Amino acid sequence: MLQPTLMTQFALATVMLTTCFVVHGFSLASLSRASRGEATVERLHRINALSPRGGLFTLAIVLAILALHGIEIWAFALL
Repeated sequence: MLQPTLMTQFALATVMLTTCFVVHGFSLASLSRASRGEATVERLHRINALSPRGGLFTLAIVLAILALHGIEIWAFALL
């Protein structure tokens, strides 16, 4: 099997990095938009951060961020 040249590897790494940058940015912007809508902000002001509902909200955001990173890691692994 032929080994890819160094320039091919650099080009592929650049494409992957750019793809991950776009996916990461889009995902974080979507999470931010979902958690900062006008109705959501009003609702969050009434939720105690230490309540079960506040804890579930935080857990959901953390799990979404972990899933985002998992997608990026799998993209590198499969390429």
